[in-house]
Amino acid sequence: MTGTAGKITLVLGGARSGKSTLAEKIAHKRAGDDGVLYVATLQPLDAEMEARVVTHRASRPANWRTLETPYEVAAPVFSGLQAEKLVLLDCLTLWTSNLILREMMPGFSPEVGITEDLPEPEPNPAPNQPVADINYGKLEVELVREIEQLVAGLKERRIGLVMVSNEVGMGLVPPYPLGRAYRDLLGRLNQGVAALSDEVFLVVAGIPVDLKKFQAEID
Repeated sequence: MTGTAGKITLVLGGARSGKSTLAEKIAHKRAGDDGVLYVATLQPLDAEMEARVVTHRASRPANWRTLETPYEVAAPVFSGLQAEKLVLLDCLTLWTSNLILREMMPGFSPEVGITEDLPEPEPNPAPNQPVADINYGKLEVELVREIEQLVAGLKERRIGLVMVSNEVGMGLVPPYPLGRAYRDLLGRLNQGVAALSDEVFLVVAGIPVDLKKFQAEID
C-alpha cells in the first residue's frame, strides 16, 4: 500500500468491457495481504443473479470480505471495515438504479418482493409518458453527497477506494423518459465521482486508458 494509501480510483466502461476485472486487479495489487472489503450493490432478485453472485464470490481471494448494501454506502462501509486497507465498490451503476427503483416502488423489498399493491404497468407506454414522480435533482445531490462522505472518511483513515461504474453516454438516446433520466443521472454522478478521484480509467475491450493522465488543460 506504500504510496497508494487513501488513493481514490474510478474505473469506467461499458457492459463486459473488463472494468470489474481491472478494478479487482488494482485492488489486489494495492491491498496485498491486508485484504479488501468488497462492497456489492447488486440485489440478487432471481436464481440466475444469485448464481452469478455465488460464482463471483468464490473467485475472490480468501482474504477479501463481502459487504452487500444496495442503498446506503458510507455508513455500512465505515461500520464494516476491519483490518482492510482498501475498499472496492462494484458498482455505482446498480446502486443508482436501486435508489431509483426504491423511489418508484416504495413497497418493494429485495427480500420479499412487492409488499404493497402497485398498479399494473401499461403494456406499451407512450415514449414520452412519465413513469414516476421522482425528483432526480434531489436524488443526484444525495448520491454525490454519499460518495463525498465515503471518500472523505476513507482518506482520513488512509484507506484506498476503487469504484466501478458504467459509461452510459456513448450509445443511442434511450426512447423512454425513465431511460433518459437514468442515463443523465448516472452520467452526472460519474462526473462528480471522477472529480473526487485521483485517477480515472476508461476500459474498452479489456484495455484501460488513464483519462486523467491524458486530460486536456482548458484555460
